[in-house]
Amino acid sequence: MLTVLPSFVPIWALAAVGFLARRTGVLDARAGQALTAFVFTFAAPSLVFSTLATSSPRGVFQPAVAGFVVTSVITLLAGGLVSWLWWQRRGGEQVLTGMAGGYVNAGNLGIPVAVQVLGNTEFIIAVILLQTVLLTPLCLLLVEYSSGRAGRGLLPMLRAPFRNPIVVGSLAGLVVLLSGVQLPEVVLRPVEMLGRAAVPAGLFVLGMALYRGVGSGNEPSRPGEIVTVTVMKLLVQPAIAVAVGTVLGVSGPALLALVLCSGLPTAQNVFVYSHHFRLVSSFVRDTVFVTTLLSMGTLACITWLFGP
Repeated sequence: MLTVLPSFVPIWALAAVGFLARRTGVLDARAGQALTAFVFTFAAPSLVFSTLATSSPRGVFQPAVAGFVVTSVITLLAGGLVSWLWWQRRGGEQVLTGMAGGYVNAGNLGIPVAVQVLGNTEFIIAVILLQTVLLTPLCLLLVEYSSGRAGRGLLPMLRAPFRNPIVVGSLAGLVVLLSGVQLPEVVLRPVEMLGRAAVPAGLFVLGMALYRGVGSGNEPSRPGEIVTVTVMKLLVQPAIAVAVGTVLGVSGPALLALVLCSGLPTAQNVFVYSHHFRLVSSFVRDTVFVTTLLSMGTLACITWLFGP
């Protein structure tokens, strides 16, 4: 276990600095919002684009990526089923609760973890691409339909993921990758420089975001449900990834990438969607907080178990 801790020390340290900056008042909530906007709009899309543009198709389209898709779909369906049978969630609430248990934070936390633990971002970029281009539109469609809103604003909601800068960066990078075009250094170098800011700034923002409590909001606190979804996100989804990866013959570093990325905490985007629909937003917010906090330990355990 001690051999993998050095990989996570920079992650914890940068997040701790961000937490302290917020806790001591050096930076306020508005500063956090500005830094988040920088990472989300400029740095992370630049990193995604430059990584895809300089990758090989074989690195992006691999069995482990298919394993992640299968793992995510199984976990999303299982989360929705549990929320329906156990917690009596219905309609859009059921879909969003399922997303809280199976939709990973591939951007803000996944990229730094991939850089630090896996040594490259090819796999996590493929995850971002699949989640934003495939899983997000499907889930939002289900929320629209199950909430009886399919006739109002469906097209804008379907377009919304593609207004996401990270989606745009992913699609642009994918076009360059598939076309085989070699971008000139004078074009690629500034984009790569901007992308290098994504990891430290993203971890700093993550630490600032952790400075908040659980249980405040406009809904009654449901700690039992939060525990259930947290267990599903941090333990069940990685376990499913191991099973799926074994069936597909994935092993070695590819299996580590599959299980590690499946064990990432709930994405903040799920809260954005729940807030937009005004459905279970406080519950999703608390789930994001708890899974993000606990994932620092579970991701280290996954690296220890499946790493070299």
